[in-house]
Amino acid sequence: EHNLDYDRLLDSSPYKEAHRLQMIQWGERKRESDPGYFCHLATEEQDKPVWLVSDCRRPSDVEYFKSHYSTGPAPFPAYSCCVLVRVSASDEGWGCAVMAVGGDVSILDINDLDSILTELDQGQFSEVKWEDFGLKAGLSQNTLEKIKTDSRGDTHQCLKKCLSCWLRREDNIDDKGKPSWRRLAEILEELGERALADTIRGRRGVSSEEQQVCPVPTSGHSISLAKPLEKQFQQMLIEFLNILTRFVNQVFKRRQRLKDVKTCLAGIGHNQRNKKEIDEVHNESGLMYLLRSYCSLREFSIVTSLAENMKMTDM
Repeated sequence: EHNLDYDRLLDSSPYKEAHRLQMIQWGERKRESDPGYFCHLATEEQDKPVWLVSDCRRPSDVEYFKSHYSTGPAPFPAYSCCVLVRVSASDEGWGCAVMAVGGDVSILDINDLDSILTELDQGQFSEVKWEDFGLKAGLSQNTLEKIKTDSRGDTHQCLKKCLSCWLRREDNIDDKGKPSWRRLAEILEELGERALADTIRGRRGVSSEEQQVCPVPTSGHSISLAKPLEKQFQQMLIEFLNILTRFVNQVFKRRQRLKDVKTCLAGIGHNQRNKKEIDEVHNESGLMYLLRSYCSLREFSIVTSLAENMKMTDM
């Protein structure tokens, strides 16, 4: 449009500096007429499943991507898949986190102990799992044995001391993942407490499926993210539970289907405790409770596979 050398405008030469002011003014005129002009120009000829935009400096850029890339993955196409990530740095270094949905990744400390205990209590977390929690979190066996001895077998005290050690980041905690609401939900899910994990994600502004955070261990950095849409998460959770409900209702229309579901789940969780839980399922609520131990917003391929094998076309 102005007969400039495009390649020379990409470097840091005096040629670029001589035209910088005019380029800025031209860019502002374009944005006044079309705020998303440059975003559209960058993406119009490309068909990509994922875009990583490393430098959104203007609110208009953010709004463009939020409005043009607002369809989520199946089976939740109505939910936004646009993610906002802010990386801040100090003089000592910088870092970043990779995730698919925003959420709170702030580090928890001992001051958060009461809040965590409240969440676990409201979610009816079984305190006898405290030792498994500690192992998943990164505590050593020696630390767990000391907790058991000091607490004299009191499971509530064991859980409380275990959480305290986790929040103080003892042993190998940092290697497994620093304490955060996100990490707490991950540990609970590993322990089979998927319903509670989903509840904590919803209450604490942590994403679900696309909720994997991979912090880069670099000194002197902090990360803050746009607050996720909690209402949207709750709608997804309700939709997910509706899918499970329809599946359960279809299973009980034919008794053989229940046997098939039990056989499948027994093959996945092949320990004595799981077998007992599966054998005791005889009604709709029992099956729903059992499925919530195997499925979550992050993983529900079991239900999908079973529905396909049983030719459930009206799910």
